[in-house]
Amino acid sequence: MRFLISSFCIGWTLIFSVSCKTDALPHDVETALAMSGDSSLRNLLLDYRQNDEERFKAACFLVAHAGWHYYLGGETCYDERIDSIIKRTDSLCLQSFNAHCVNNMDTLCLQRWLNDTLKHRAFQLRDLKVASASRYTKVSDIETINSAFVSKQVEHAFALRERYESVRQLSDTDFYEFILAYRGIDDYPFLYTNEELAKHFFPVLNSANEDAYTAANLYNHYLKWVNSVNGEYPLPYSTGMPELLYRNKRNCVDKVHFATLALRSCGHPIAIDFNMAYRAAPFRHYMCALRSETGEFLPFDAEKGIPENDDSRFVACLNIYRSTFACQRNTPYFLRGEHEFLPMEFYSPCIKDVTDEYMDVVSLKYALKNKSTENKLAYLATINTHGLLTPVTWGCIEGDEVMFEKVVPEQIYFPIIYSQWGKQIPVGEPFVLRDGKTDIELLNHPSGRFIDAELKRKYPRKPHLVACAQSAIGTTVLGSNHPDFSNADTLGIIQKRPDTYWEELPLSGMNKYKYYRVESSKQAQTLPLSEILFGKLGKTNEFIPLHDITSTENEIADNNVQTTSDKAYIDFCAHGEQAPTHLRYMIKHADNTIVPGHQYRLYEWDDEQGWKVVWDRKSEGYSICAEHLEIGRLYWLSDTTTGVEEMPFVVNEDGTIEFTHSWILENIYAKSKHK
Repeated sequence: MRFLISSFCIGWTLIFSVSCKTDALPHDVETALAMSGDSSLRNLLLDYRQNDEERFKAACFLVAHAGWHYYLGGETCYDERIDSIIKRTDSLCLQSFNAHCVNNMDTLCLQRWLNDTLKHRAFQLRDLKVASASRYTKVSDIETINSAFVSKQVEHAFALRERYESVRQLSDTDFYEFILAYRGIDDYPFLYTNEELAKHFFPVLNSANEDAYTAANLYNHYLKWVNSVNGEYPLPYSTGMPELLYRNKRNCVDKVHFATLALRSCGHPIAIDFNMAYRAAPFRHYMCALRSETGEFLPFDAEKGIPENDDSRFVACLNIYRSTFACQRNTPYFLRGEHEFLPMEFYSPCIKDVTDEYMDVVSLKYALKNKSTENKLAYLATINTHGLLTPVTWGCIEGDEVMFEKVVPEQIYFPIIYSQWGKQIPVGEPFVLRDGKTDIELLNHPSGRFIDAELKRKYPRKPHLVACAQSAIGTTVLGSNHPDFSNADTLGIIQKRPDTYWEELPLSGMNKYKYYRVESSKQAQTLPLSEILFGKLGKTNEFIPLHDITSTENEIADNNVQTTSDKAYIDFCAHGEQAPTHLRYMIKHADNTIVPGHQYRLYEWDDEQGWKVVWDRKSEGYSICAEHLEIGRLYWLSDTTTGVEEMPFVVNEDGTIEFTHSWILENIYAKSKHK
């Protein structure tokens, strides 16, 4: 009997062990399931494993990596009538959209229909009850998705693979990333599966078949019309995909996120790429990238562009990264030390450096200077136009050296590490990396000699704006008593290239005129002046109010130095006959000069501490006198009142200012024909 009982126990133990082993899933999937709130997910995966190995792998991909993504959730007061309004106007748009070819969408008949529909929409929306969302919380995707969601996502992806040859040609990795994945960018609510999105967008994109170029064009035109019909987004909080159907102030991130989900749901493999920083501009830019049949990614701006291979678009960019659904084990997120601080730019584990797909890169072995650290990572940072250091690429530290694998040449870099509390610590001197070279040129050369200097700018003049100022030569001021300027007299001609401040052009006419014209030179084609005033020299410097009768938007009197008229001349009408003695004008510029009354802070670079404050002072005029600046040392002047574009500089032997990035701006302008 004891033998039988023992045998029985052993048998059940073996059966239980086999059963446990059979139910075991890959480690990363098991980790995700432990966080999930849906117990049926395991059953779905086991069912796929038993019946369809390909679907099993796809479902495992979604579950295993869902824990790395999240959205910001919160309770909202949502008026469901908005859904019925969307459905009605969207249905009307689709009827018109499918009845007309894309190139004939702007007919008078359609415009009349659009106006009628807008009136109807406005009437319906006026009494919608909305309220701001309550407290937002960060919610992991794995806590939200369930077996039904995963099943729908997998089945729809495989239906697309069955339907389209272009999808069947994708590798499993690309199929998972660019077709199967339900999320493009974190933060956004993912209220719909790709199956549900396809029901909406297939009627819009069905004529494109497998042509993603046509699909992108159709998508852009459709949004233009449906946004016009639905009008402004009426809710004070985010609802996810419904926002797409309204005219809204979407930034590039919003546009890319929505476009990616829409196009993927219809079988077009799309990636999301972004540049970590620009060579000499603030912020970053997100874009869609279509995977072509050859495996090449063709970038485009969602809602207005189409996929194309245009290398000139990226000459101003530094490292470009791809947002992925799968976590990438070779990212700083995983490579850092146990307690090592991770900068915000690299906090996501789901990014991949794809810079070499867009431009040339080099590998750079760099020797750390006088720093012993337990950190495993160092970074090459660039100084953005706010003067701050932005890390753009990383390298693994080995001893007293660090290897940076993908470095963009023709750029100035600052080697840094981070303290445990997130402070940037220099581990070397700023340097220049030239194109095609791995030898660095040091940038900071303190000489021990000092000189006084006059600071007139905090950013160099941009090449295209210098050209704009040059085109002002030959601008003519005419006076006449006839509105058609017959028998007009020439009162003055701009003879030299203007600076970026107010200039005065003496007018030589002795007569009084009712009409005045400021006309560009023949070479300029459009008037390059941003502000125009007519005045009388004297004790009061009186300005004469002349009415602009040419420019409907009045760009030349909007107090914005970055706007100009798109016309070749501007006509003015005086109240009665007037005799101004001079034209006061300002050339179009980037508004990055010294402004009277603003507060400024001067920094100097220290190879041990980084940026150190030298002084704070208020500008009394259009320049600041800076005493005792060290020749060859790197400085940075920051406008702490409304600083936007700022750039480091050095002071030369003669006291002139030389901006360190000016040659980079010239290269960008020459290669991209920047406008």
